[in-house]
Amino acid sequence: LGDGLAKNTSLTTLSLTFNNCSNLSDEWMPGLGDGLAKNTSLTTLSLTFNNCSDLSEEWMPGLGDGLAKNTSLTTLSLTFNNYHDLSKDWMCGLGDGLAKNTSLTTLSLSFNNYSDLSDEWMPGLGDGLAKNTSLTTLSLTFNNYSDLCADGMPGLGDGLAKNTSLTTLSLSFNNCSNLSTDWMCGLGYGLAKNTSLTTLSLAFNNYSDVSGEWTLGLGDRLAQNRSLTTLSLAFHNYSDLSGDWTRGLVDGLPQNRSLTTLSLAFNNYSDLSGDWTRGLGDGLAQNRSLTTLSLAFNNYSDLSGDWTRGLGDGLAKNTSLTTLSLTFNNCSDLSGVWIHGLRDGLAKNTSLIVVNITVNSTYLKVSEEWFNCICNSLTESNTITALSFTFNDHSGTSEVLGLLKKHFADCNSSPSLNLTVSLYGEAAVS
Repeated sequence: LGDGLAKNTSLTTLSLTFNNCSNLSDEWMPGLGDGLAKNTSLTTLSLTFNNCSDLSEEWMPGLGDGLAKNTSLTTLSLTFNNYHDLSKDWMCGLGDGLAKNTSLTTLSLSFNNYSDLSDEWMPGLGDGLAKNTSLTTLSLTFNNYSDLCADGMPGLGDGLAKNTSLTTLSLSFNNCSNLSTDWMCGLGYGLAKNTSLTTLSLAFNNYSDVSGEWTLGLGDRLAQNRSLTTLSLAFHNYSDLSGDWTRGLVDGLPQNRSLTTLSLAFNNYSDLSGDWTRGLGDGLAQNRSLTTLSLAFNNYSDLSGDWTRGLGDGLAKNTSLTTLSLTFNNCSDLSGVWIHGLRDGLAKNTSLIVVNITVNSTYLKVSEEWFNCICNSLTESNTITALSFTFNDHSGTSEVLGLLKKHFADCNSSPSLNLTVSLYGEAAVS
């Protein structure tokens, strides 16, 4: 394979999958590395390793040597599916290759591990990031069916702190156990000192409770970052969202002066209850740089309690936001008092100009009370000049158009109403 790559002058994309149920020999990768070193046509390389035993710490240098000498690759994707422990030193070879490579712009790494992730395996990657000068986009996915060690992230943080080329970072954590309260601190350290990142996307897919103060490490460091303009957070939770776990954000949002866009997505398969938006609301109340806020609530259970109160208080006091997008994707009833907090915040806000609301309700009716709450808050606004209301409903709610016209006939700001209604998949525009 290596000899073929070395002599080939036409290949631009190569994908390889290795399925091994025992140890991967130390010697098999150098051949591939030699081929990469001499190849001048490849731009995209994808490697997948499916291993049911230990990944030897000595087999990666072959790939690293190839990366160090290759001058054509721009995109590298590596996926590790391992059913045993990942050796702490096996990443060093990749790190060495990244440090010397000058052509890669996009790197995607996915770790699917059914055992513990050792707390010392990340420094190799961190060292490579620190010295690399070409990467602009980095995507890391951790699919772990055991605990994420609290000490495993400093290596990545150190690399981010010293890197000067990355502009986009995406991290996805898919964990079937609890998120430790300390594991975010290492990442936060890197964010605080990095000066090139403009976009950060974090996705947390958790099969246990999201609770405690684990966002503190992120919040503290956001306060010190001066380059990020866009932050996207997605929480995919299969258990309760409880406690004031957004409290960490309050420490970062008020002091951050660079963020202009914040996107939050809550995908919950259990109840949304309690005052868990309080931290987010406090941060919004004091922030002066954000202009765009997008919130998506994807819920497959009841929306109950006054859980939007904290968010509403933040919106009421914020003076910088001009655009708000709200999306409700719900497979249960849209009813109850939970909308009151959001309603009050929208009514009192004095900066919003554009509001986009999308309601995707599946098979269960959206209550008129809920609908009236949203409309009343918007009609009380003196600043909103553009409103887009998209209503995709499969429950047979045909009175939507009439209700909207009734509410907005004499509204304070006379918004330009762009309304799209879909009943049973048939669009009606007014």
